Amino acid sequence: EQNIEKHITLGYSLTVEDVSGKGYDMRNTYDRVSVDQKTPQGSSSCDSSDPNTEPDAIAKLFAAQVGKSFGYEMNKRGEVLSVSGTEEFIDGIIAYYEIPEGAQREEMKKTLADQFNDETMTKQIAQLVTTYPDKEVSVGDCWSHSSVVGQGMSMNMETTYTVKEIISKQAMITMKSTIQTSDEPIMQGGMEMVYSLKGDQSGEIIIDLKTGMVVESQVSQKVSGMVDMLPSEQLPDGMNGSMTI
Repeated sequence: EQNIEKHITLGYSLTVEDVSGKGYDMRNTYDRVSVDQKTPQGSSSCDSSDPNTEPDAIAKLFAAQVGKSFGYEMNKRGEVLSVSGTEEFIDGIIAYYEIPEGAQREEMKKTLADQFNDETMTKQIAQLVTTYPDKEVSVGDCWSHSSVVGQGMSMNMETTYTVKEIISKQAMITMKSTIQTSDEPIMQGGMEMVYSLKGDQSGEIIIDLKTGMVVESQVSQKVSGMVDMLPSEQLPDGMNGSMTI
C-alpha cells in the first residue's frame, strides 16, 4: 500500500462578456496553479506564481493552462448550455510544451482533445458553479440536481441543496450528494477498465446574493469500490483491485 497526498489549487477568473434573455456568455481564465504532494519517495511543491519553483510532469499539465481561457454559455440557473474555444485552449497548452510539428505534437493534440473537449469541459465547469432552483427559496427550503462529473471515469451525482441561513448579502447553503460511477468500460493507458465505485459528499457553500457567485465552499467526498482491468493482450487474465478516493 502506498499513501499519496496531493493538494492542487487552481486560481481562475470568471468574466461576464454578455447578458441575454437566455443567460450569460462567460469566459473562464486560469490565473494560477500550485501543486503540493507527499509520497513515500518524498515531498514536492510548485507554484506558477513563483519563478523559483519547477513543476513536475503532473504539475506541468496544470501550469500549461495558466493564462489560457475558454468561453461558455450559462443559463440563469447556473447550468452550462454550450462551450466554445476548446481548440484554442488546447493549442495554447501545446505551445507551452514547445513541441515541434510532427507525430509527437499530433499525438499530444489527440490526447488533449480527449481530455478537454466540449463534454469534459462542461462537466468541469459544473464543478465550479452551483445550480440554482427555478423559483425563489428561503431558509429551510431545498432543491435537487442531477449531474455527471469527472473526466474519463464519469460519476453520476444526485445532489440536494438546502438554504441554511441568510446573513446580510450572503447565503449559506448545505449540500449532500450520492455518487456512483456509470460502470461503463473506458480506455486508460491502452487498457479497458471498469470503475464500480459508490460514495457520498457533503459540504457548505457561501453565495453572494447580488452576483450569484460562489464566495467560498468546503466539500468533503469519500468514494470507494472496485476497479477491473479487463483482459487484453498486455494482461490476458485481467486484474482487479480496490480503490478509495
